[in-house]
Amino acid sequence: MADAIASSPGARESGRLWLEAAPMWRSLLYREPSVERVATLDRWLRANPGAWVRLYHGTDAALPVAREGLKPTGEARRNSLQSRTGYVSFSIYPGHAEVFARMAFPRRAVTIYGVDLRVGELVADRDQLRNQRTWARREVKDTLAHSLAFGHGAQVKGSVAAERLFIVKQCLSAEQMSAEMLPRVVPRAPGPAAGMRL
Repeated sequence: MADAIASSPGARESGRLWLEAAPMWRSLLYREPSVERVATLDRWLRANPGAWVRLYHGTDAALPVAREGLKPTGEARRNSLQSRTGYVSFSIYPGHAEVFARMAFPRRAVTIYGVDLRVGELVADRDQLRNQRTWARREVKDTLAHSLAFGHGAQVKGSVAAERLFIVKQCLSAEQMSAEMLPRVVPRAPGPAAGMRL
């Protein structure tokens, strides 16, 4: 399986193996995960802890992420009552990262960061798996494969250093978006009517 993924077109960038380029990965991203596909992903993840995957995290644009990196959820940094302490959550989709950031920081500007992580650094996002059990009534397990396939994300224990992150998208605050959508009116002083002498 690893050879098939490594030889897939576009599977390597700068000598790194990108899980997102694999046909197996794409089938999980764009179709309802089947038991067989999730089992295949689970076997592949266990066999390839050194493989790379690109994930996304959205947060308040005012936070000093460029200097301090992403810090794990703690008592002082908790934007959801269900968030597990000691972990940073990531999504497989930048759009999902933006939605989570906008829910956590309503009306504020948010930044979406990408990060390349080794499979071995990732753990199941139990928060999202709990949501899948509760709201979607899915029988999911607390495994990384189920987390990626059904919860569309994973977590990292501890902080993620700033030098590993790159900005994917910067999103305006609600006020900035409203101002951008207003028509721009340029006031003009009425001039003399055509044909009038001054």
